[in-house]
Amino acid sequence: MRDHETNKLMGNDPLAIWRSLTLRISQQPENIKLHTQRLLFALENGLADYVSGALQDLFICLKQKGLPLRQRLFSLLSPVMVQSERTYFQRWLADNTDRNLPCYRYPGSVFSSDTCQDGESLADNPSLSTRPTFKDQLSEARYNLETGQIVKAQALLENICIKDNNNVEVVKELQNVYTCTKSKDSLTAFTQRLTETGKPLSEAWEKLLNEAEHW
Repeated sequence: MRDHETNKLMGNDPLAIWRSLTLRISQQPENIKLHTQRLLFALENGLADYVSGALQDLFICLKQKGLPLRQRLFSLLSPVMVQSERTYFQRWLADNTDRNLPCYRYPGSVFSSDTCQDGESLADNPSLSTRPTFKDQLSEARYNLETGQIVKAQALLENICIKDNNNVEVVKELQNVYTCTKSKDSLTAFTQRLTETGKPLSEAWEKLLNEAEHW
């Protein structure tokens, strides 16, 4: 289920692995194998809150293709969904489109549909949990990554690092964002911001910049 790159990056923490898979899928929307890996990982590791979001991403990226695969995965995953989520995907499968469905975005979903019905918001869906209270900004950034809010998470991690580049956990999380998304431009822009504060680049950042030359 887990490939070598994910093993190397994140060790054995299921949520950390999930964050990496979510970051990678954001850059590889056509990678059906990775979509399937992400879905099965969520199922096997008790991440039921994110199953519907990951399945939604697959449906959005496949559009009207791969109906048998979508049907099989829905059948496998539906037992861990709440009824409103099951109904949502059943309607999508029955019509083979979300044109008649509201524009919900389930936690864990990275992509937004361009064919759903406008005028609905995430808060309109009673099956979705409310945003939790966070003990610190790192916890908030990780939650954003887990729920598919990657741009928001990256900006938050970058701001934390600018203020405190010695926070090992924050640096590790931000470097994982750049590595999984292969975002060389974002990495370069951030390290320039960091040096402009008068702080020398650490060995970890220098190493990542060197690795980014081969992305």
